[in-house]
Amino acid sequence: MFTRREISILIVLCCINFCLTVDFMILMPLGPQLMRLLQISPKQFSQLVAVYTMSAGLAGILSSLFLDRIDRKKALLFFLGGFALGNVASATASEFELLLAARAWTGLFVGFTGATMYASLSDSIAVEKRATAMGIVLSTFALASIFGIPFGLYLAKQFDWHAPFYFVLSAVLATMATALAKLSPMTEHLLQSRWTLRDSAAQLRFVVGHKSRVTALIFMFFLIMGHFSLIPFLFPSVVANGGISESDLPLVYIAGGLASIISSVVFGRLADLFGKKRVFAVCLL
Repeated sequence: MFTRREISILIVLCCINFCLTVDFMILMPLGPQLMRLLQISPKQFSQLVAVYTMSAGLAGILSSLFLDRIDRKKALLFFLGGFALGNVASATASEFELLLAARAWTGLFVGFTGATMYASLSDSIAVEKRATAMGIVLSTFALASIFGIPFGLYLAKQFDWHAPFYFVLSAVLATMATALAKLSPMTEHLLQSRWTLRDSAAQLRFVVGHKSRVTALIFMFFLIMGHFSLIPFLFPSVVANGGISESDLPLVYIAGGLASIISSVVFGRLADLFGKKRVFAVCLL
């Protein structure tokens, strides 16, 4: 179904999505440990999560100004390098303020990397099999849940809360090596004309200048806000109020991961067969 080049791209994008997912999700089950060891409040813990996502959102806006003017492969390698540095800073942070700054930096490069990842998938995979490809890439969320997060929490238990960030750093470096070996230059999207800021501003106005596109963006904003108004506090809550021990948290991720590893691939295929809007409406319900 996929060509050899498409398979290489999907392998790299799956590795990238695994790293992004583990890096973002690992902070939340570490919440009880971080609040105890760093002596921070739930408000301060929420700031660690919020500064990450706010930086990623800012990166998404900034990337719209220049991302379509550079080779996707070079962009991925550069942004993954910044992502790796963010994990070095997170792994070596010794107090709340340093960790906050490290998560802000990491979130910025996660935003750039994520935008480039989805752009690379859209450029490289034909529309009639794009939902299937997207389902394959997103299925790495399940791998992150089944293996990445439980292993990170195991490291945190054996050593301390810094250890999971060293694990993510190792995964990012391995992903960079894979991208360097597997990816050929991705320049098909480049325009023949010289890049100007005016061109990028015009593209941005094009995106936000149509009612249906603005409606979709607003919808996604509220969809994500609904998720992450709850998710960061899920694990501190089940430990503090639900009587679940910190050592049992990996089981929660494994259960969710097993479910999503099936659903992400199956519903991606169904979307290609029956239409994305119809399948999305069923899933949303």
